[in-house]
Amino acid sequence: MYVRDGRVVEEARPGTRSSLVVTEPGWVRLPDPLLEALGSPSRLHAERREQELVLSNDELDRTLETPAPAMFHERAAKPGPVVAELRGVVKRFPGARRPVLAGVSAAFAGGTLAAVVGRSGSGKTTLLHLLAGLDRPTGGQVLVQGREIDALGRAEAATVRREHVALITQEPGLVPHLSARENVELGLLVRGLEGDPAAALAEVGLAARLDHRADRLSAGERQRVAIARALAAEPVLLLADEPTARLDQSNARAVAELLAKLAHEHGTAVVCATHDAVVIEQADSQLVLGGASDVPLAVGGRQAGER
Repeated sequence: MYVRDGRVVEEARPGTRSSLVVTEPGWVRLPDPLLEALGSPSRLHAERREQELVLSNDELDRTLETPAPAMFHERAAKPGPVVAELRGVVKRFPGARRPVLAGVSAAFAGGTLAAVVGRSGSGKTTLLHLLAGLDRPTGGQVLVQGREIDALGRAEAATVRREHVALITQEPGLVPHLSARENVELGLLVRGLEGDPAAALAEVGLAARLDHRADRLSAGERQRVAIARALAAEPVLLLADEPTARLDQSNARAVAELLAKLAHEHGTAVVCATHDAVVIEQADSQLVLGGASDVPLAVGGRQAGER
């Protein structure tokens, strides 16, 4: 038995296929994978064919006829200039016997997706927070757009973050009762920026879900709204912390492919902390963390020593 939104929506007995439950007055909740396979429509056409009920996407033709609007005027066909750098960065927390990051150097170029990998506790999230200016290194330098962000005052660092950086955390952090569009609008309002929420949501494949409440979206769709909220601000540096950690395999692959596409097409430097093999497969480069053996990442998205 499967419960959603306070009611039984699906049930199955051992050895039999599951059945959708029809409740009064004829409500049926369709499984998320089926809706996503149809293009996540907000309207369906239903017709009876003998003993079958056939559903089809009533919006498909209109969606195909109307191309998704582009948010950015320029597209990156190859790695661009360096957006952010770590130069010999050391991070030690008070009371810790060893630094979580020990002399890490890396350069992140626009138009590339970099995967930051390593065991739990190796400093992946810490590295993202340093790049975002949310934490400061014990030693070394952190640069964003050529500015040493760790040397700036709190207000100046916040300005750099607001103008150039977006961070996607493991939890999408959406307001449940607001629509997808309203969540993106709220993100822009907090930053004091103008933008096009509809275009941002179209970029991540949610053109048909603009006015759906966040709590009515699937886990994969909520993560895509979080990505759209970040993209609407047009950051040069997009940081993603385990964005696929709570997604199934198909949704994880879709999000990984989306991050790579956005990096390559929009010239954004995307840095993703991840354990997920499907994200690593899409990455242009890897930064492997693990103490003194951290592998430096070279400019342009190649690891040091690669040809």
